[in-house]
Amino acid sequence: MRNYNLVFVICFFCLLQGCSDDSKHFFLGMEMNEQANKIEYSNIHQMNLSMSNMSKSIDESGFSPSLQASFSLKNTQPSPWPQAWVAFLVNISIKDKPLASLTKSGSLHEHSLNVNVEQLLPKYGISKDDIHIEVKPISWMPTYPLNIQSASNTQ
Repeated sequence: MRNYNLVFVICFFCLLQGCSDDSKHFFLGMEMNEQANKIEYSNIHQMNLSMSNMSKSIDESGFSPSLQASFSLKNTQPSPWPQAWVAFLVNISIKDKPLASLTKSGSLHEHSLNVNVEQLLPKYGISKDDIHIEVKPISWMPTYPLNIQSASNTQ
C-alpha cells in the first residue's frame, strides 16, 4: 500500500507540472514575444514563396475585355514537406488603382504551384503593361497523399 501512495504522489506531481503556467511556450516551437506582443515561430513553420514565369494577356474579342494571367509559385527554402496546401491573395491593379482582390488556394507539388487567374476588365484599350499583379500569403499547411477506394473496388 505504501508503494501505491508513492506512485500516486509522483503521478499527481507530474500532472501539476503539466498544468503549470508557462505562457511563453506554445505548441511545436512557437514562442510568445511579450515585447512585440506577437507569436514567433520556429524555422520549420516558415515558408517563403517566390513568384516567377508571369504571363499576362488581354482578350478583347468578346462583349467585355478580360485578363488572363498565369504565374508559378516556388518554395525558396528547403522544407521537410514536398507537398503543402497554400492560401494566398492575388491583388490586381491598373495603373496603381485597385481592380480586384482574389482569394486563391492550391497544393504545392514538389515545392511549386502553377496559378491561372482570369479577371474581367472595366474597359477596352488597357495595355497589359499597365496591369500589376501582387501575391500576398494567407496561410499554409502540410498535405499528405490521399487515396480513396470505392466500395466496389474493395470487394
